[in-house]
Amino acid sequence: MNKEIKMRKWNGWNYRIVKSIKDGEPEYRIVEAYYGEDGRVVGYCKAEAFGETAKELIADLKYMLKDARKYKEILNEADYPNG
Repeated sequence: MNKEIKMRKWNGWNYRIVKSIKDGEPEYRIVEAYYGEDGRVVGYCKAEAFGETAKELIADLKYMLKDARKYKEILNEADYPNG
């Protein structure tokens, strides 16, 4: 049996806030959100600030904060069971 497997094509990413519920309490974290060709979020993964220098690290943190402020809609972890 020949099955064609279609992969979703990534069409960019940015930092977003995701909400999860742990022990009945809300918890928020920053993630890298990935978008499909239709512009909708198709998944996300853990985000970690980094840089080869302290200045680069601070710039990355600023970028995370900029995106978190720009994209105000908070993602719900339950909507993305595979991240």
